Amino acid sequence: MSLSAGRGLTYTRDLFSLESEEAPLSWLARFLSRRTLLADRFAWVSVEALGPTAREVDFASSGGATLGGWLIEGRRPGTIVFCSGNSGNLSAHVEYLRMAVDTGFSVLGFDYRGYGRSSGIPDLRFLVDDVLSACRFARDRSSEAEPIGLFGISLGAASTLAAAAATAEDFPIAGVAVEGLSDLYEMLAGLFAGGRFGPVRIDRVESPGGESWARERVRLGAGPLPGILARALAWRSCRSYPFAGKRPVLLADALEKTPVFVIHGVDDELLPMEAAIDVYESLGGEKSLWLIPHAGHAQEPAMSHRAEYVTQLDRFFARAFSAEAGDDVAGFSVRRELVTEIVGSTIRQRVVNSNDSTHASATYRIPVATLAEDGFPETGFPEAVHDDRSRAYREDGYRELFRRLVRCVNARDFDGLDRGLEEYLRLPRAMPFDFLASMYAFRIAQASRGDLRGWPTPSEVMAQRAVSCFETLWDAHDELRANDSPESPRALLGELSEGAVR
Repeated sequence: MSLSAGRGLTYTRDLFSLESEEAPLSWLARFLSRRTLLADRFAWVSVEALGPTAREVDFASSGGATLGGWLIEGRRPGTIVFCSGNSGNLSAHVEYLRMAVDTGFSVLGFDYRGYGRSSGIPDLRFLVDDVLSACRFARDRSSEAEPIGLFGISLGAASTLAAAAATAEDFPIAGVAVEGLSDLYEMLAGLFAGGRFGPVRIDRVESPGGESWARERVRLGAGPLPGILARALAWRSCRSYPFAGKRPVLLADALEKTPVFVIHGVDDELLPMEAAIDVYESLGGEKSLWLIPHAGHAQEPAMSHRAEYVTQLDRFFARAFSAEAGDDVAGFSVRRELVTEIVGSTIRQRVVNSNDSTHASATYRIPVATLAEDGFPETGFPEAVHDDRSRAYREDGYRELFRRLVRCVNARDFDGLDRGLEEYLRLPRAMPFDFLASMYAFRIAQASRGDLRGWPTPSEVMAQRAVSCFETLWDAHDELRANDSPESPRALLGELSEGAVR
């Protein structure tokens, strides 16, 4: 049995997979997977970091692949299947796992094939298959029929929506929370037209309290091409891209019965929030939207708004897991009304130039979704400070430095990255900030070995400084030192610390 979900995609239920109507050649799929998937197999942290109920699991996926994951048993009925982003592997996204664990539900995190402990090589064609296999494992591990929910970020966000759409009738997913959505066609159209991922229609963001700030964008190269040519090239490239979640707006019809919680950082400089708004508006079922002010792309929201994020996840999945088919759950309707106010009536339409090479000029008023005593979002500004760690991230200099580091990584600017890390070492040692900063230091060391395609090679002096920075941050925390296994990034850096830079 198959279900058509719109242009370009067909869901084939008997194969439990999603395929493009225009199937690409396998060599093209392999080429694109190598160019776009940024997998590694390092054990950044061990499963013990997630508590005494956490354990390693393995399960089968399509094509003979074996996927490795972590299962954390919770006290509440229901399992959240977590799908990580593009870079690294599951162990590099431990803060998102911890937020899901803090809801009290069971959590299953896993590595896509070719990532972490999973067998095979990274492949765009099988990302959704791997998500579906994780859902089956979560369902079959218990004798009782507990609800299954999906929580994905960035690449994992698009994969979870595609998986939920594929199983809408045969294996219903109780709810899907997604952070950092993107639309491949709009991304490429923006890149070819202006050197930045699209779509971007909003120049400035203004709070109800009158605070206003211009949106910053990361220039990635390419462009400028004439608008019509940029869109034609984007359309053709998108058609050949072998990933079922590449255009989430086309999945809306198949998700009509699935509650969806759309999350996006307003200050995401890489993937613009318009993609999340477009997906939200395309959904016809129960839905909610949280646009997080002063938060960028993953993994920043986990650092800047952790306590509120946990509460939002808790409320969403508690209501999704307890809802009977066809019921109108109060929590969703309240959020839907709130979001309609944010999205529907607060964009000032001042379109100056609507062609594809310059984006429309508009101001977007965005209240912050702080939580009232009853747990539902209510509008208000400035943003609430919910925990000391998030407050420290926002106010003690970490946020500004991390954003500089992210820009340097996207621009392959090793000099800027080196200077930023030197400044970072002057800040107080704190987790999880040091954990993420150590990853940036590690990237310089990897590039010095030629392990990162498309990256320049830093000087030997810079590479040694990066190793020293990594070790300073790593050794400052018992949790990280306890993971000095042969699979740890420390093993690779041991070679460099002995002068083995080539």
